[in-house]
Amino acid sequence: MSDGADHPPSSEGVEEGELPECPHCGRRVATVSVLGPTDAVAAPCGCSIAPGTFSEPDFE
Repeated sequence: MSDGADHPPSSEGVEEGELPECPHCGRRVATVSVLGPTDAVAAPCGCSIAPGTFSEPDFE
């Protein structure tokens, strides 16, 4: 049930093996923060990556 608020996606229930690896350090990436059209930061590792490095998973 939705409360009408726009909530960020949750990582609850996501297995570690489902998370993509950082292309720079190989650690699992849980989130990507886009800072601008050409800059993004992977978390929790903090590596700089290009926006769009990871596509949205298909949950259908």
